[in-house]
Amino acid sequence: MKRIFLLTAALLIGCTTTVSPTQSYRPANYPGAAWSIGARSEGGTLSDEITVTINGQAIANGTLNELKPSDNFTGTFEGRNILAECSLVNSGQLTYGHECIVFVDNERAAQLSF
Repeated sequence: MKRIFLLTAALLIGCTTTVSPTQSYRPANYPGAAWSIGARSEGGTLSDEITVTINGQAIANGTLNELKPSDNFTGTFEGRNILAECSLVNSGQLTYGHECIVFVDNERAAQLSF
């Protein structure tokens, strides 16, 4: 019983959420307000679930881990194609940060570090 408790505690300690600062972006020929682009990571001990948001709405998501330290996640927002090129960034001593470069219709819109 004690081993199960210690294993559960170790797994829970490894769970964290990290949120990027948002960046503003207005697509070309777009009459509305600028978009607020951000991202968050919900991590466990083995992998991190990355979610890219626009105006607080989840647009693209996927998983990164040591076996797959970078990946592209896609979605759409207001009829425009969204591509997020995300990767783990080694922060030293077995810790990782994240970086996502976000494109809207193939135009670079934001670079998020979190």
